[in-house]
Amino acid sequence: MTEFEYHMNTYERVVYELGLAGMTDKEPMSMNDILSALQAHFGSKIKGKASFNNTFTRNDYFLKHDAGIYIFSQEGYLAFDKLNKITREEINRSTKLAQFFELCLEDEILKYTNHGSPAVIIDYSIIERWDLDFADQLITDPGTIIEHLENTLVDNHLIDMDIDLQRQLHIQPEKPPIEIINLPETYEVEQVRNVKNLGKFVQVQGRTSLQNLTKAQATITAFQCVRCEHITYVTQSFDSKLVQPEECENEVCGRNGPFRLLSQPETVFVDTQIITLESPKGQVPIKVALQGHQCEPPWIRDGKIVKVTGRLLHSSIYSRNGKRSDFEYILLANSIRFADESISLPPTDEEIKIFEEWAKDPEDLRHRIIESTAPHIYGYQTEKNATSLSLFSDWTWDHDPRDVVARSSIHVLLLGDPGVAKSQIMKDLLYLAPKSKYAQIVGSTPGGLANSAIQKDGEWFIKAGLFSHADQGVMGLDEIDKFRNKDDINCMINVLEEQTQVVSKAGITEVQFNGRTAVIATANPSRGNLNKYDPILD
Repeated sequence: MTEFEYHMNTYERVVYELGLAGMTDKEPMSMNDILSALQAHFGSKIKGKASFNNTFTRNDYFLKHDAGIYIFSQEGYLAFDKLNKITREEINRSTKLAQFFELCLEDEILKYTNHGSPAVIIDYSIIERWDLDFADQLITDPGTIIEHLENTLVDNHLIDMDIDLQRQLHIQPEKPPIEIINLPETYEVEQVRNVKNLGKFVQVQGRTSLQNLTKAQATITAFQCVRCEHITYVTQSFDSKLVQPEECENEVCGRNGPFRLLSQPETVFVDTQIITLESPKGQVPIKVALQGHQCEPPWIRDGKIVKVTGRLLHSSIYSRNGKRSDFEYILLANSIRFADESISLPPTDEEIKIFEEWAKDPEDLRHRIIESTAPHIYGYQTEKNATSLSLFSDWTWDHDPRDVVARSSIHVLLLGDPGVAKSQIMKDLLYLAPKSKYAQIVGSTPGGLANSAIQKDGEWFIKAGLFSHADQGVMGLDEIDKFRNKDDINCMINVLEEQTQVVSKAGITEVQFNGRTAVIATANPSRGNLNKYDPILD
């Protein structure tokens, strides 16, 4: 049974089955033949002539030809012809897509079935090479195309799932997830926020700034009519209130309830998570809705740049008076991957040979590094020597920093009179670093530096601070003597000492985030000029 056949309503199913059995607008069928044709699908619900008359002629799809003999009306035969064409098209499309999976994606299917991958992953370029028109349809109508791909895996038994049995048990089947990666065009967050992209399949790159904890959400709800016990399934949207059926789908009943909401397995629940991406170049945000295996604890993607493919939708904005006429953009994710944050290109073979030659003379190499640090600023060899060390680390990034005894990120404080190029040296180091962040303490708050828990729309989110943005890189803090409150500097202690940050608020207890960064800070003396005999902390 194809997906389209399964979702036919009762009238459509009767028309389709009788048309397949031989009834036309000119070829009659006896009541016995009609009941035999329908028995396979409807079972004991079809008991006799009275049931057929009372239930299946309301739309005038059938005409009485003689005693106990019926034919299609013109409307009925046209309805069958339409249903038959759609079913045949679906079968042909499914056969063609099955060939695509077997020829191009056999390895990916094996990875999924052997639990080596949480989804069947398809590179967009493979779809383009196979069928350019189909690839274009994926961009313009992703919901339909991805559903076709999922149905093909099931209907052609490319993945062993007993869907028909699940349907017989009134269980909504869980289809194998399909992820599309590597679209030819990648948008920045500010670029994708455009009406012309609504409904399309897009790829967006941005930095994770806000994340909530994973929640369970019903995607397909099963409502059982209290009167006749028929189950009606309703697809739920991720951004709206729970939608109930207006009336029972059982034509014999057809009443408007009451309904009982069933739990699993009839109602399908999935893990959901909302994250907010910001442009690496600014503060332009967009929400991303994640589902199932895409959900991760907040510390996994904290402050990281990711690439997300998905369908761009609009989400309702609610106020005290109900829905507003304007909407916000939200990306319903199909796949999410970490992006390369480094601004450096990998070394060429020639450069590697040069580096190997330099390594033979460490003293000369050390001199080269110092001379390359802020070369436009005369002197300060000692300061350049110290700060350049912050560019280097022996971290193995796969290790949890809490499990490492010796901290390898080298922090440096430049304390000196105003106007002696402290900030210029620091900024030059940040420019050289493959990954870096800069913050000026004037006007900033500890919450902007470290991670924090904030409440938004009645829900708690983890907000990434600048230390998370600089994870596995270098952090520049300018004029740390300008902290409004001396106690504010405590926000840096965990990062400086243990390379982690701790969030403990609103039920989010002792959640630790990585802050594996070397900190280069500058400060001016409290009285405007430096007296080397004064205590530094004063």
